[in-house]
Amino acid sequence: MKEILERIENRLKLAGLSARAASKKAGLTEDAIRNMQRRVKSNSGQGVSTKTIQALAQVLGTTPAWLLEGDNPGGDFISNYGNANDNIANFQLNEQNSKPLQPDRSRIRLVTVKSHVEAGLWDESIQWTEGKWYTVPVPADGKFSNVSLYGAETRGPSMNKIYEEGTVLIYDNIHETQEELISGKRYIIERIDTSDERECTVKTLHRDPDGAYWLVPESDDPRFQKPLRVSGNEGETIRIVGRVRYRVSEE
Repeated sequence: MKEILERIENRLKLAGLSARAASKKAGLTEDAIRNMQRRVKSNSGQGVSTKTIQALAQVLGTTPAWLLEGDNPGGDFISNYGNANDNIANFQLNEQNSKPLQPDRSRIRLVTVKSHVEAGLWDESIQWTEGKWYTVPVPADGKFSNVSLYGAETRGPSMNKIYEEGTVLIYDNIHETQEELISGKRYIIERIDTSDERECTVKTLHRDPDGAYWLVPESDDPRFQKPLRVSGNEGETIRIVGRVRYRVSEE
C-alpha cells in the first residue's frame, strides 16, 4: 500500500494536481487519496480497491498495472474486481502503431471468490452456487506461485475492527502449505457440529502462556467477543482451513 501511494503521489506531482482535485476528477470522494495517506501513516494494513486504482490511473495519465506494481506505465489495466466476466480488459492503444497492447498477466493473479465467512451462521454447505462466483486480482507473488489460493467475502460484525463487511479475504490451504500456526495471524476457521452443519468464519490466532491456541474475534459487537479454544467444545470440531494472505475491499 505504501508503494502504491508513493506512485500515486509521484503522478500527482507530474500532473500538477492536488490529492483532493484528483480524487474528485476520478469520480471518487474528495478524501479518497487523503484516506489512503492516513491508512499508510497509521499502518492500518487496509488495502485499496481496483475500482479506485482504475479511476485514479485514468486521471493521472497512467495505468492501474503501474500504480499496483510499478510496471508497464503505458500498458494494460484491470477492471473493477466485482465484474466476474471482465477482469482484465480495456487495453490502451499503443500511440505509435494503434495496436492493442496485450495484458501483462504475469504480474496479476486472479482468485475466485466462492463463499462467505460469517460467525453465527450455520449451514450444510459454506460454498455458493457457481453462478454467484466472481474473481478478484491480487499480486502474482512468487512465494505463492505453487500454492492454491481461495477467496471468501466477509459478512457480519464478528471481525469488524479489522475487516469491514464485504471485504474479500484471500487465503491458502494450511494442509497444502504445511506452515506452522503463527500467533497474531488471521485464519479462516470451520466449526462443525454433531449434525454436520458448519460455520465458517475468520479469527485472529492467539497462543496463551500455557501453549494453548485460541481463536479471537476482533469486534465491537458484544455478541462476538468471546474467544474459542482451538480444541473446541464437546460435540464440535474446530478446523483451521488456511491463513489469510490478502484483503480486497471497496474504497
